[in-house]
Formats: sequence, structure tokens, C-alpha cells
Amino acid sequence: MNKRLFQLLAVGVTAAGVACSDDSTGTAGACAGRGADFVVDGTDGLRFSPANLTIAAGQTVCWQNRGTQFHTVTSDDGTTFNSNLGAGAFFVRTFATAGSFPYHCIPHLPNGMVGTITVQ
Repeated sequence: MNKRLFQLLAVGVTAAGVACSDDSTGTAGACAGRGADFVVDGTDGLRFSPANLTIAAGQTVCWQNRGTQFHTVTSDDGTTFNSNLGAGAFFVRTFATAGSFPYHCIPHLPNGMVGTITVQ
């Protein structure tokens, strides 16, 4: 895949998957009411919590940025999903097929901000 096409695909996935929330400080968080089966928090501690999650095919995960630093949720293959998460933002994705989906935060990968969604 050429570099330009990859960039366009990444932008399209990002635009489709990111929404802002006005509940960045509430106890429920940005994922409340989004229909997610599971929530993964991105924090200023530069970790995803939980980092590893096992779900069933067809279930939905919502990542939320509960800190003040910018994060991404980027699949390790660079094409499955990619989302930018400013403070208080969230990203929702339904996993339709079984497999292992490792991901990372681009700016905080050197700090070990990584995770894996395992779909059974």
C-alpha cells in the first residue's frame, strides 16, 4: 500500500471513530452511554487500563482519555484502527471477528503504553 493511501485511510478511520465528550471529569467518564461492553482508560500515567482485554466477537470496546495528555489508540499493524484522543475524548470500536489486536499510543510507545484486545 502506498504511503499516501495509508495516510488517507488512517485519517478516514480516525474521523469515523473519534468523538468529543463534555464529561471528561465525571465519574462515569466519556464512555458512559456509548453502548460499550468494555471500557479502557488512557491516563496521564502513560498506561492503558486494563492493558489486556479478552472479549467475545461482536462486543464493543470504548477507549477514553481520562487524563490531560494527548494519546492515540493505534493498532500495531497501522491499518485496523487509529484514533486520536485529546483530553476527555473517546473512541468506540466493535470487534466482529476473532483474533488478537495489539495496539499502542504513538507518542507514549517508548513509555510502554501498549495493550491487546483478544477476541474469541
